[in-house]
Amino acid sequence: MNTFRNIIRSITAVSNVYLTAHMEMHKDDLSKKIHYQPLFTGKNRLRIPLRFTECVVLTKEPADADGGEQYMMHVEKTREHPFIRSTIPRRKGFRGPLNVTLDFKKPLEGQGLGKYLK
Repeated sequence: MNTFRNIIRSITAVSNVYLTAHMEMHKDDLSKKIHYQPLFTGKNRLRIPLRFTECVVLTKEPADADGGEQYMMHVEKTREHPFIRSTIPRRKGFRGPLNVTLDFKKPLEGQGLGKYLK
């Protein structure tokens, strides 16, 4: 655990880093509320996200009437995702889930994650 945490600390001190993680679902037995958290071992699930300025959740939404799937970036803390932390709403004025779906029929510049992470 310490080795992974030390690697993350070293890398984030030098440059911009994007780290992906699977999400683990937890259900509170008493309140029946569901929340998600990054799938890391032990205390790393709390400590690793603290090393990053931006903690967002990317999801794939079901196909719409046109048959196309949409990929969304959630930038605001919710009951299900209490660890989300982002400066995007404050810096750029965007609220709610942001559509980051790529349209390959158009030029890729200004689409996807790059549209918001400049």
